[in-house]
Amino acid sequence: MLLKQAKGPAVGMVRGVAADWDSLSAGTVEFTGVPVDAVSTRSPTPLPREVTVLLLLKNLLFTVLVPGTVAVYLPLRIAGGAGLFGPHGHAWDPWRIAGLLPLSVGAAVYFWCLWDFAVHGRGTPAPVDAPRHLVVRGLYRYVRNPMYIGVLLVIVGWAVWFRSWSVFVYAVAAGSFFHLFVVLVEEPLLRHRFGEAYESYCGQVGRWVPGLGRGKGA
Repeated sequence: MLLKQAKGPAVGMVRGVAADWDSLSAGTVEFTGVPVDAVSTRSPTPLPREVTVLLLLKNLLFTVLVPGTVAVYLPLRIAGGAGLFGPHGHAWDPWRIAGLLPLSVGAAVYFWCLWDFAVHGRGTPAPVDAPRHLVVRGLYRYVRNPMYIGVLLVIVGWAVWFRSWSVFVYAVAAGSFFHLFVVLVEEPLLRHRFGEAYESYCGQVGRWVPGLGRGKGA
């Protein structure tokens, strides 16, 4: 899931531009030589309905193919193909109820971010069709990678639901992969594309935890 990528002439123009985060979070940031809707929290000019519907459909297709595999199909397979209610007692025992919290919160986080990607970023989490506008609204005002967090919460929810240490280990492995991918691939690319604007964003917003991990190397 390649976050906050840009395309077109604005890419080269954003380099060397610094953002004032107070203005950015209020949706009033001004950038010299770059369209304000390319990097601000304000919504870009509304798209025709058919274009918006197409973007939403592409995002749903991506969800089925990628997060659907990582956060649903593989955990269920690792759990032994036991089915939704698994081998452990009543469908609504305390473990099932406890697992519903991370499952529901993770799904809500993911779909909130997906909506921002489609409607405001005008793209998908897929690298081949990434957002055309830097997404810094919604949950991206608090952490830089909320979509990954949502996916991890869903996997942890399955681990609790099935009482499966194997699924929990899978969640740890997935989280480690997400972190390495973000640090080694996504962030260097975003710094190259957005320059000082992205540096300023990193300086104000933590990578994984609000208020923590801020700065160029975090």
